[in-house]
Amino acid sequence: CVLRGAFFALGAQPTDEQLVAPPPAGDELRPQSLPGNPANRSPDASVEEDISDITAQLYRLSGDYNPIHIDPTSAQLSGLRGPVLHGRCTLGIAVRHVLARFGDSDAARFLSCSARFAKPFAPGERLLTRMWRDGSEGGRVLFECVVREGEGERVVLTNGVVELRPSGKAACRATQPEQPMSRL
Repeated sequence: CVLRGAFFALGAQPTDEQLVAPPPAGDELRPQSLPGNPANRSPDASVEEDISDITAQLYRLSGDYNPIHIDPTSAQLSGLRGPVLHGRCTLGIAVRHVLARFGDSDAARFLSCSARFAKPFAPGERLLTRMWRDGSEGGRVLFECVVREGEGERVVLTNGVVELRPSGKAACRATQPEQPMSRL
């Protein structure tokens, strides 16, 4: 999973060159754009979870102290409705859902992940992760995460892919030294 850093300056106004273009026509944010195109079938599994209001506060312990995650005023000055959950935290929740359904909740089976951060996700919302096996050898799972809003839904993560090791394949082999190690 490759994550790139971002810098937010409170009160800064982006230039036209810095603004992100909207998705192209055809809405790339839906499952039909996932590798393997699972949109024409129901998900193989779904997990829905209420995310605690304090999740962003706990996730700050990872070292990301950006105030948009806990301070409503800072979030609004950045153009958000309110505090948003860290993207890495949202991705981690989705990967945990995939591991629970397709990886026997065994972190050693995790190989890699990727996803597109589509919309902000707020602490206290209910996250729905939809998952599809793509049929490839080794356990590739496609996913998207949405938040239901009235009659519709807001896609927060899309084009998600988790690669899993096959069951029973160890991540690494531990070896015993031939002679005992001396104490330092």
